[in-house]
Amino acid sequence: SAFSSSSITQVTLSENLTRISEGAFANTKLTAVHIPAKVNTIGAAAFQQCSYLKKLTFADNSMLDSISGKPGEGAFANCSNLENFDFPASLTTIGQEAFYACYALTEVTIPVNVRLMEGSAFQYCTGLRQVNFAEGCMLTNIPDYCFSNCTELTTVNFSDGIQKLGSHAFAYDHQ
Repeated sequence: SAFSSSSITQVTLSENLTRISEGAFANTKLTAVHIPAKVNTIGAAAFQQCSYLKKLTFADNSMLDSISGKPGEGAFANCSNLENFDFPASLTTIGQEAFYACYALTEVTIPVNVRLMEGSAFQYCTGLRQVNFAEGCMLTNIPDYCFSNCTELTTVNFSDGIQKLGSHAFAYDHQ
């Protein structure tokens, strides 16, 4: 946990960085993060509880493969002010609770190469209004509780590849 719970507000990550480890920047006061091209994994809880974090960007030629998460430790869980951003096309995995309770997100587009999304990935994103699955998206299963309690969600644009909706995948959403 390199900077966990520190007062750091800005960071410039090395262009040679390949992994952001578990808890690396958890509970810091970062306001913006740019993920360099060579980063292929963002670990569980890497930016968890960064309530000041608003802006997330990825290098144009990003090689990011996985945004990790596990119960109670999503990579960006509880980043309550995180605004809309574009996932890199290289992304294949969105981990459990990865964006749990990111209240400021209003729209999410799941990129074409995502093959695995784990449970509760976007649960309690109460500002989320629209979810799009890129045309040709490789994801076939929307997991349990993935978008549950997204109380403003009114529009979901599925790709043709979706074959299964998990238990409570969209439960307790907009009435």
